[in-house]
Amino acid sequence: MSFTYYITPQQYAEANKNGVSPKTLEQRVRGRAWPIEKAIATPPRIRKSFGKWTKIANENGIKSGTFRRRVNVYGWDLERAATQPLFDASKHMKKVSEGNRVYPKHVIELAEKNGISYSTFLSRTSRGWSVEEASTRRIMTFTKSGQVGKNASYWSKDKEITKAAKCS
Repeated sequence: MSFTYYITPQQYAEANKNGVSPKTLEQRVRGRAWPIEKAIATPPRIRKSFGKWTKIANENGIKSGTFRRRVNVYGWDLERAATQPLFDASKHMKKVSEGNRVYPKHVIELAEKNGISYSTFLSRTSRGWSVEEASTRRIMTFTKSGQVGKNASYWSKDKEITKAAKCS
């Protein structure tokens, strides 16, 4: 494999027989450093003319690059590539999220209606609450939680311990 940059008239003639123009041959050998044998033997790519289909695709809101990718890369036929609407990613993501849903949508809406955020609902269910209770039991206000805490925790236990010590 040699990378000589001189192209003989015979090589030009041989390339012409294979459908390679002199300009393409020079570009391959001198610009891209192809070996002369490969540059002569490799036929040029045939560019497709899409004509009216490109116009139809543009009328349908499909850019020409997308249209060409559909035809050349994905192998779609011209009519399908020009007429099938573009993929809407937001609709697809919504559909996927609905399919992956753990709790029914009406339960989440019920929780939100009762003033319970989604994260609170999830934390409640992860702590072992039933779905119904996690979505319907309202969140305690600071005042209410203080009252419950005062009545149930440290102070009431301390009183019980004192009463038990007096009885024994």
